[in-house]
Amino acid sequence: MLFSVIIPVRKCPLPLLGSTLESILNQKDVQFEVVVVDASNCQQTQDFIHRYENLQVLDTEQQALDAIIQCGTDAAHGDYVNILLPGEFYLSQYALQTVQEFIEQNDAPDIIQCGWMQQGKACFEMRIPWLIKKGFYPITLQNYWFKNEIFEKVGSFDTTFQFRGKFDLFCRLNQSGAKWTSFKR
Repeated sequence: MLFSVIIPVRKCPLPLLGSTLESILNQKDVQFEVVVVDASNCQQTQDFIHRYENLQVLDTEQQALDAIIQCGTDAAHGDYVNILLPGEFYLSQYALQTVQEFIEQNDAPDIIQCGWMQQGKACFEMRIPWLIKKGFYPITLQNYWFKNEIFEKVGSFDTTFQFRGKFDLFCRLNQSGAKWTSFKR
């Protein structure tokens, strides 16, 4: 199984980007690719990114976050896609291995939701399909894993939306009959 981790980069402090990259590149016992989508238009950021090996780096003029992420999902080759913003990171070097084991034990769901840390506290926000129907949508994407082929079925982010592009995507995922599951890790 191959994971694709997408990092959309606009203007950000380089140490935040570095902590995100390090947490991904230190993953053990799994296959993964890192897709960095650079919309910073900043030579210092580009130089920083190119210090790392084995990254797929895409440059874009897009500035809307959903459009930047869309560039990454279009280029992703992994079976599952995760999106991390600079400054977000995996807590364990076995995070991807844990997700892989969960996928294998749960018949390869289309969408997986897991917990995350925010300001030192464990968080878990259950956004199962019935909540989507009520107009609730995820405040973050880092705790979602998407089967890559689901984007072929429903499309990815609608980049024509200025706001709530994630909500549109989650509505389409819900209408598609996608298999959702979650775990508190």
